[in-house]
Amino acid sequence: MTRITVSDYAKRYLKDRVQSHMNCTVAITRLKRGAFNEVTGLYTATVGAEVYTGPARIWSSNAGTVFDSGGGELAMVTTYCSIPQDVVPVPDKDDQIEVQGCPGDPDLVGRVFRIIFVDGGGLMTPTRKMQIVSQSENRSWDLEAL
Repeated sequence: MTRITVSDYAKRYLKDRVQSHMNCTVAITRLKRGAFNEVTGLYTATVGAEVYTGPARIWSSNAGTVFDSGGGELAMVTTYCSIPQDVVPVPDKDDQIEVQGCPGDPDLVGRVFRIIFVDGGGLMTPTRKMQIVSQSENRSWDLEAL
């Protein structure tokens, strides 16, 4: 069996290069168990511990797919968020990511995502890659009528 070795220089170079593309600032929080409000019919989770605040890269890997669901269209895009690998504690499924700043894409600021999968890493992985999802209402919906 061949042993694979990676020099410290190569690891440092890769880490610096990848983190130089993290042009957004995010806050990741772990939500606490919420409560069901019988009056409104909504389940509300409460904000828990902050897991991470710092640089991140938010990116999509495809152009999206449109699904027809009950006469309405749903657009699904595979979106990822990458943060430095050495973040402790490691973010987990269902943690919430809020974009606090993003000079390259100001429309992302204030957007909230939910983590649906956290990559385990590897030999040359300087980042922690997480698959994320966000929902938003359709512009044609009349929210007052709901």
